[in-house]
Amino acid sequence: MAGYLFAFSDRESLLETINRGTYSTLVKPTWRAETTATFADFATMKPGDNVYFFSKREVFGIGEITEITDGEAFLDIFPGASAGSPKEVPDLLERCLPSAEIAPSSERIRRWIIAFKPAPHFFSNGVDMDDLLASNPSDFRSLRVFWKRSFFKFDDDENRAFMTALMRANIEALQYPLPSQIIESSNEALLSELRKQGLSQLKPNFSQYLAKKRTASGALTAEMDLEAGILFQLSNHEVGSIETFGTWNYLSHQVHASPMKAVDYMDKMDIFGYSLIPGYPIVKSYLVAELKKDKATSDDLPQLMKYVDWIRQEYANGNYGIIRAFLVAHEFDMDDILAHIEEIERTYLSNRRPPITQKWGDVTLVKYHVEETGIIRFSASSLVPFLPK
Repeated sequence: MAGYLFAFSDRESLLETINRGTYSTLVKPTWRAETTATFADFATMKPGDNVYFFSKREVFGIGEITEITDGEAFLDIFPGASAGSPKEVPDLLERCLPSAEIAPSSERIRRWIIAFKPAPHFFSNGVDMDDLLASNPSDFRSLRVFWKRSFFKFDDDENRAFMTALMRANIEALQYPLPSQIIESSNEALLSELRKQGLSQLKPNFSQYLAKKRTASGALTAEMDLEAGILFQLSNHEVGSIETFGTWNYLSHQVHASPMKAVDYMDKMDIFGYSLIPGYPIVKSYLVAELKKDKATSDDLPQLMKYVDWIRQEYANGNYGIIRAFLVAHEFDMDDILAHIEEIERTYLSNRRPPITQKWGDVTLVKYHVEETGIIRFSASSLVPFLPK
């Protein structure tokens, strides 16, 4: 499972959030690019993903996102929250939210909520961030670039590293939990009350927002909107999206793809993901997508291929064969792209004895069009047939 780390400015707010077993972050009332990015983070949350909390150098855990209603990992806090409407939070949901660190104001509002439970416990003994990083340096990728965000997502390997460090630091509490070693956490009464009220009208519907952001030609006005829309549709198993991109166990966005340097100057993959071998925690293939809201040309190929090379080096143990790459745009300059087709070709050695030189070029061009309803439709074309023989 994936994991999420939520940051708080003080321990009191962190404890209040754990006690209540629900979390919501604050965003500006007017919908901004950061709001869309935050929605994309919520959109890929799944029941069973782990949660951790950070404040004043210490990390606390371990929790697990629960189904808040009818298979949903998160809900709108008010009708239309995912469509961009700035409204007040209903009293019923207000009681599900901590009041200290994330209290609403005229400058910030809440839009989405998740619920979580101990898995197996929230330990009162946190782990220092330096000790956490030192416990398994090779598996901590995202944590090292956690910067200017209220929370972030990390993959299965990093999640196991978080869990391992916290459990090793709390072995006694794990085996013989005492009240002094455990932070109480329960949201059953609150969630039961919420479910009685009926929450179908609070299921996120990002398509309503995209319908407002489409142009007359069916394009979107911002790439972050396209990013969030694709993640939302893939996470909700929208048929056309799955047929185009496939099914992926892990999906994220804005994942760094640079050696360590100032975070503001790092390259970030628009969409990154992987699928697992069914029944096993073993990666079968990786996904990377570069998005353009308007036209894509051959100038966009080097950036996509930089991400492919990064995944091959950092994730795929040198194996290009398990990487699928997508260039998504509203239009393509096909003559220009085909004139530079050789830029996508890679060679690598198979994991066999004796090694065999193999060629890779698994790049798919995906043309998108937003319908008036806000649903994104796709048409795909593989570049493999155009590669030099």
